[in-house]
Amino acid sequence: MRRQEQGVSRPAPLRANRKITGRRVSIFNVIVLLFVAGIAIVLYVNNILAVNQLAYEVNRLQIRVDSLTNVNTILLAQVNRKSGLEQIGRIATQELRLQYLPPGEQPVLLELDPEKLKRLSEE
Repeated sequence: MRRQEQGVSRPAPLRANRKITGRRVSIFNVIVLLFVAGIAIVLYVNNILAVNQLAYEVNRLQIRVDSLTNVNTILLAQVNRKSGLEQIGRIATQELRLQYLPPGEQPVLLELDPEKLKRLSEE
């Protein structure tokens, strides 16, 4: 055997290559991951359904608002037509048999005796 010089080290023997094994994933982690993914999918679908329901409700209410606006416009036109002076004058003269005063004449206040009124209403 040869004598080694002092201070010189011999290289360590080489080890044979081993197959590298990856970190094992536990079944518990896989189940938890699938459970969380399932919950996320259910919440996402529920959110989509809720948004669609709200959109349907908004559309239905918008149609109702348009309908009520149309009815309101028709009623306003009828009020304007019936509150016109010509319409009021026609109803007063034809249905109520009121007459226009001639120009310059003052209206006269009639006082009715309650007894006479009662007697006339009985007859």
